[in-house]
Amino acid sequence: LPEGYAESLMRVEQTKVNFKGDELFELMKYENKTREKYHAAIPIIGDGVRWGTVLMARYEPEFNDEDIVLAEVGATAVGIEFQRVKSLEKEEEERINAIIEREEALLAEEENKEQKTETTTENQNFQNI
Repeated sequence: LPEGYAESLMRVEQTKVNFKGDELFELMKYENKTREKYHAAIPIIGDGVRWGTVLMARYEPEFNDEDIVLAEVGATAVGIEFQRVKSLEKEEEERINAIIEREEALLAEEENKEQKTETTTENQNFQNI
């Protein structure tokens, strides 16, 4: 995508249907080849997070309600999948952090035992003198 298109598409907050010509140029200023096509932009949202935009274009006919419902269902499915993947990544990160914390605690406990053993040995050696 040309520079600025992604940001411009992310500003589409609600499904926008059957725009072309000058209205298209407001969103995508370099689209000379598709100027006469009908366009639809559908936000991809998952768990309240905006992930992207589904962009569709065709010459004829205009997009109808069935087209848009299908596109919105698809965008919803993509948004749910993005959210699922992010949740799995977060769970994995939390699991790794828990392992690290547990290992650090075990190391600290082992170091405390070693220090106590050294102190006990030093005390015994001092008493034997």
